[in-house]
Amino acid sequence: MTESNHHHGHHHAHHHVHQHTPERLEQPERVRELNPAGTLERLNFNPNEVLCDIGAGSGLFTLAAARISQQTVYAIDINPRMLEAIEAKAAAAGIQTIETRLVSDDTLPVPDHAADLALVATVLHEIPDKPSFISEIRRLLKPSGRLAVIEFHAAETPMGPPVSERLGSEEVTALMISQGFKPLDQFDLSRNLYCLVFSPPAAAASV
Repeated sequence: MTESNHHHGHHHAHHHVHQHTPERLEQPERVRELNPAGTLERLNFNPNEVLCDIGAGSGLFTLAAARISQQTVYAIDINPRMLEAIEAKAAAAGIQTIETRLVSDDTLPVPDHAADLALVATVLHEIPDKPSFISEIRRLLKPSGRLAVIEFHAAETPMGPPVSERLGSEEVTALMISQGFKPLDQFDLSRNLYCLVFSPPAAAASV
């Protein structure tokens, strides 16, 4: 917070980063682009797998995953309003496999080696301490699991955050490799978004 922000009054001091509302995250173009069911299929997510949706937002992927898998789907977010929206949708759809977890510090409230697939959709660019965040993902993933990172192409595109705030695929790949992850797959979701898939470091390395 800089000094100058104080003169604008507190109502719009640092709101622009996190004023995501469930409605804003469900604009039809965004849903179409993210294509949750199709993207999960592309990630080979199957009925016996546990998904951890990190930064679940309004739950687009959480609900799509709960319709594919009979296993637990963890929806994790820092915003209780998002998790309430997910719970309401799950209840309305009669889905009982979703567990919402509120993040309150630097840890992710999911047990060790719980997830087959960890999904971080348009969240990584907002995380201040990426290495500790990634080590938390490593902890909650099964050694046989995989991580999918969806981000905005680091170029001017029709939708998305300012280019200066974006994380290009090369940058994400370099970051993940530096944390011991190995690239598995890469595909575009749209002109705005790409997805990278990684496998976690071999268990033996985490001594």
